[in-house]
Amino acid sequence: MRLGGRALTYGLLGWGIEVVYTATKEALKGEGDGKLRGESYVWMAPIYAAGGLAGEAVVATLGGRPVWERGLAYAGAFWAVEASSGEALRRLVGDVPWGEDYRRYRDNLGGGLIRLSYLPNWAVAGLALERVTPLLKRLRLEP
Repeated sequence: MRLGGRALTYGLLGWGIEVVYTATKEALKGEGDGKLRGESYVWMAPIYAAGGLAGEAVVATLGGRPVWERGLAYAGAFWAVEASSGEALRRLVGDVPWGEDYRRYRDNLGGGLIRLSYLPNWAVAGLALERVTPLLKRLRLEP
């Protein structure tokens, strides 16, 4: 699959995972009405696309390194995408879509741009991407 197709796939995959994550998190907290209604923002699809492509750069550069090093690198790459896109959105629309949620926690940086406690989430997401990316690169879509 070409770069554009992979970016689209990363965007949609990230979007879907976020919806499932938010629904599950709400259910585990005992909140909501039990309908497992997840949520996201339209802005997130291109942000997840950029994150997926940043993850490709990490694996291309650090593919042979130990898992913990790659995990930290993925978290750093994803935080960079999250912070830069969040700051761009803050300037464009006045706030970060996830900022209200993030600002409730002490580990947020940049006024809700990122949360340090998401390091394990981003590390695992990046390590999972190592399995997805080769499949996408081999995939051929015929007209």
